[in-house]
Amino acid sequence: MALSYHVVASENLPDAWTLLSATRPNAAVVSAELRASSGTRAAESFNRQLTALSVIELPADFSTHDAGDAGQVLLNQVRTILGGAGNGAPVA
Repeated sequence: MALSYHVVASENLPDAWTLLSATRPNAAVVSAELRASSGTRAAESFNRQLTALSVIELPADFSTHDAGDAGQVLLNQVRTILGGAGNGAPVA
């Protein structure tokens, strides 16, 4: 059986916060920069929502990693978090 994941993405904190609220994902993949956001109501709410999820935090230098290797590591982390059963499980 092939695994599948439903992925939603955002490039800014307010939209990420809205997506977390609306989609109720099983896990979240976030950049280190976004995870470190603080000092605003949106940032505090976003980080509070993340505490209830399994979170994979991408390192600040993630974009400089070899794409194939980085993708495989990330996919393995998602599989571990979701117990290997994707089947449309939302990942924000």
